[in-house]
Amino acid sequence: MSIRATKKWGMVIPWVAVTGVLMIGFASFAVDYGRVQMAKSQLQAAATAAARAAVTQIGAGVSATQTTASTIASANYVDGDPVSLDINNDIEFGTWDDTGRTFTVLSGAARSGANAIRVTAQRLSSRGNPIHLNLAAVVGKSECDVKASATAKISSVSFPFVGTSWVTLSGQGNTDSFDSSLGAYSPSSATAKGTVATNGDVTISGSSIIKGDAHYGAGHGVLISGSGSVTGTKSALTATLAYSAPTVPSGAINSGAVSLGGGTYYVAPGDYYCTSMSITNKATFYCQGPVRVFCSGPVNISGGYIHTYLNRPGNYQLYVTNNSSVTLNGQSDFYAQIYAPLSDVSQGGQADIYGSIIAKTLTFGGTWKGGAHADTSLTYLGTPVIVTTK
Repeated sequence: MSIRATKKWGMVIPWVAVTGVLMIGFASFAVDYGRVQMAKSQLQAAATAAARAAVTQIGAGVSATQTTASTIASANYVDGDPVSLDINNDIEFGTWDDTGRTFTVLSGAARSGANAIRVTAQRLSSRGNPIHLNLAAVVGKSECDVKASATAKISSVSFPFVGTSWVTLSGQGNTDSFDSSLGAYSPSSATAKGTVATNGDVTISGSSIIKGDAHYGAGHGVLISGSGSVTGTKSALTATLAYSAPTVPSGAINSGAVSLGGGTYYVAPGDYYCTSMSITNKATFYCQGPVRVFCSGPVNISGGYIHTYLNRPGNYQLYVTNNSSVTLNGQSDFYAQIYAPLSDVSQGGQADIYGSIIAKTLTFGGTWKGGAHADTSLTYLGTPVIVTTK
């Protein structure tokens, strides 16, 4: 080999080394960057879920709020591992200012006056759980700190009829309001507080009338066809509505699958848990006092009847703990508060409902000719929560 050829090979070797490092760097950027961004998205979801759940527990005390945030966070996984919160540093109590969109941290006894919770989910080298990088380790970067925060505030407003995804009214039914503490509902004394709210569209067809306000989500609206109308204001929500799923209280009586196809079933006052509920064919679910039912399966009340104690809607509360559907049909009036924030709730037929409904989707449709009458004497179930993330 000549001396000249040797010199050429000597120049190529450093270029090969440099090029190899650059190629590894580009590969690292594509692979490890994607991994970090995925981890950040997962941390954001965990922080949002934890903050949303925790803020509803403020009234139960600091410890209950922290425990809820930690439990919900740990149900989420980041890079294959459950999210772990430092309850003393990652869960902050404070006040949220809507105008300035600022969070002011409270400490000590002042935490009892909080109206918001900020949760920060973190994977840090200082905690021994950073996101490990594979290819980047070749160029000296073996790990990366990642974190995400979410702030949830208890909303100061509540609405009687909510479908967080959408609200649809068709047929000939109306919404309005009354005060059950003053006596039975009467069309002549009914008030116009049958307000509906959604993060999506409010759709009205046929001759349905919302006797109250209609609130819709950003980028959505009130869509009217036929002779339907809204007597109150039509306005966009200033923030997204979110409701936490209900949990079954300890001590609730396990009733399994409830299926009534006839006759009368007498129910003593108290809390009950069931895996599904079907009341059909003129069967009567007769409540002898205030009753709360927590259901983890579909609810179908079609042609059957729930007799609510004293016909006061607050005396029968139906909670659906997951995304199982709620179907209401038939001719019988229904006095109740329905809290099913993950469920599709539909009402048809000619029945009237008295009370309140919180659902994922709320549909008054089919041949609906009844009314949805908000009971203004009630504290509407569920605490709407507004979440901001960063």
